[in-house]
Amino acid sequence: MIDNIALDVVIGLVFIFLIYSLLATTINEGIAANLNLRGKKLEHAIKRMLDDGIHTEHTFWTVLFDLLKSIVFGIRNVIRYFRFTRPKTKEIKDMNFVELFYNEPLIKYLGEHKLTKRPSYISSDFFAKAVLKILFEKGKSPEEKTCIEGLNEAQKIQYIKRGIENLEQINETRTLFLTMIDNSNYELEKFHKKLEGWFEETMNRASGWYKKQSQIITLLIGFTIAVVFNVDTIKIVKQLSKDKDAAKKMTELSVQYVNTHKDSLGHLSEEHDSIAQTFFLRADSLVKTDVSTANQIIGLGWHYPDTVDILCNKTIKNHEKCEVPRVLRKEPIQTNWDKIKYVSSKFNFRTILGFLLTALAISFGAPFWFDLLNKIVSIRGSGTKPGTVAVAKGKK
Repeated sequence: MIDNIALDVVIGLVFIFLIYSLLATTINEGIAANLNLRGKKLEHAIKRMLDDGIHTEHTFWTVLFDLLKSIVFGIRNVIRYFRFTRPKTKEIKDMNFVELFYNEPLIKYLGEHKLTKRPSYISSDFFAKAVLKILFEKGKSPEEKTCIEGLNEAQKIQYIKRGIENLEQINETRTLFLTMIDNSNYELEKFHKKLEGWFEETMNRASGWYKKQSQIITLLIGFTIAVVFNVDTIKIVKQLSKDKDAAKKMTELSVQYVNTHKDSLGHLSEEHDSIAQTFFLRADSLVKTDVSTANQIIGLGWHYPDTVDILCNKTIKNHEKCEVPRVLRKEPIQTNWDKIKYVSSKFNFRTILGFLLTALAISFGAPFWFDLLNKIVSIRGSGTKPGTVAVAKGKK
């Protein structure tokens, strides 16, 4: 076994990144489930497909704006859920193509409940069937009541072609549909397959959009966690380098964690679909176990003294004059506002840099840090124990 203080520092730091990455991932998934971010990203992709495309760059600020907008809309949906206000319903004739798509029974009832009306997943078959149904309805005259089930394939394709030609204000989508139907030789089954393929290709890209959005949100959560728990990377490295006992305890805790979670990382995957409460209960459990244990060993978190020294210049509280200019006086820390002021007084360039490094590390994700920790622990355990060589030579 390799006994090296530098390796212990690295193991301790990686373990800190791992447990806080788990916490950030859990909170991120809770937010995504509660605000239906997957459903909104799917809706964004479908709007790109069917609405001559809205185009949004996935930058830090656009993701932040979308997150705030989702929170506002989430509050609005909660109010509507309890029927304090009733949402206005549009007439079918006033709906655009995307609204008609989500109004189709095949799609409408895929949402979990009233708070998350938009489904987070739609199959390519359902997408194609819903689009064909809308195009068929648009191909009928206003008074016509023909049902699609009573027609043969040639008649169906004629109605669908007429429906494509009747599309208004979505010229690019209409041109794409006409190209698809032409390349399908006006065969309904082939046109259906082309719509499915188009949807699947778009969903592959939408998956990348969602991952990019999730990484930016994780970065924001990571910085918040770093500030709330005082997880300063630079400070942690200095602490572990100076305190060998703390470094060894962190290494022992890391080895124990790796051995316990060899087969399972113990975090929620992106495909996990559950109510938000499940995620936040998991986050609470993480804080009370792994996070709390690590914090106690290396002294993370904010520790508030009973009083702080305040430098008086001209005035003090209640606008009373100081008897002696620029003297130190002691102020008690009692309220949460006093704690916030105390924390803010500790902020400087080095501290903010430490928090940013922590946030960046957390954004790499728990799987990355678990794999790295597993490899480093394996390297540490593969070395020869100190004194073994000397004992072996003595026996000879």
